[in-house]
Amino acid sequence: MKAETEIAIEPLRVPDIAHLAAWLVRLPLMQRYGVSADGAVRQLNAALHDNHKLLGAHLLKDTSPIGLAWVIPRGVFSRSPYLKLLAVADTAQRTGIGSRLMNSIETALAADCDDLLLLVSDFNAPARTFYRARGYEEIGAIADSLLSDTTEIMMRKKLGATARR
Repeated sequence: MKAETEIAIEPLRVPDIAHLAAWLVRLPLMQRYGVSADGAVRQLNAALHDNHKLLGAHLLKDTSPIGLAWVIPRGVFSRSPYLKLLAVADTAQRTGIGSRLMNSIETALAADCDDLLLLVSDFNAPARTFYRARGYEEIGAIADSLLSDTTEIMMRKKLGATARR
């Protein structure tokens, strides 16, 4: 798959949610956190209703989403945007879709926001490497918050005016 030419990044729509939830719950990370298809559908519908920024990636020849970036606009201390989830269908991983989604999110936020924050599980080494390569710094850790045997690593990237200083 040539991600550069075959992928479109667009706002997620209600009709996309059921398809997205079906592959999302098959991802090992979602299974570890006990995410169900019904729960994913409820959360994504609520996020759209609450005006969260949800971007979907899909092949140009198929409008079914194969990637998702979900940002809560004022998710950290009612100040900074929080990347709640970046996910790519197992059949489309390692094609650049995650990078394209992050580029779209960061570009959209840069004009109005100083930074973007996210949490990544300590056991998720590939995700930590991905975010570090994009300029995210580890700024803290929260032990046993979501799962009793897991530490969530807080990461931050400076955007906009802060990054240009």
